[in-house]
Amino acid sequence: EDIYGNKYDMMDGVDLPNDSGNVGKWRIWMPDGSIRMVQGKKDSGQWITGVAHGKYMDMIPVGNLNGSSSTYYTDMYWISTATVRVVYRGYNNANANGGVS
Repeated sequence: EDIYGNKYDMMDGVDLPNDSGNVGKWRIWMPDGSIRMVQGKKDSGQWITGVAHGKYMDMIPVGNLNGSSSTYYTDMYWISTATVRVVYRGYNNANANGGVS
C-alpha cells in the first residue's frame, strides 16, 4: 500500500497545529517561506472519499463521507485532533488501512 515497503513516511514541511480555529487544518510551509492552511477531514478511521485539488496539487483528505476498501480512494484516514501533530502517509502493514493517499 505504500512506496517504501510498508513503512510510515513522515512528511516534511507540513503539520496539523489543531489549535483554536484550526482543528483538522493542515499547515503547509511553502519553499518561499509562506504558510498555507488547508482544511482537511476531521473524522478519523474513515475511508477517503475526496481530496483537496488545487493550484498546488494537494492530496489532503476532505469531506465527511465514508467510502470503503473498494470505492473512492480505497485508503483509510486516521487523524488526531490533539495539538501539534505530525503528518505521515503509508502504513506499517500491507493492507488498505493507509496508503499513499
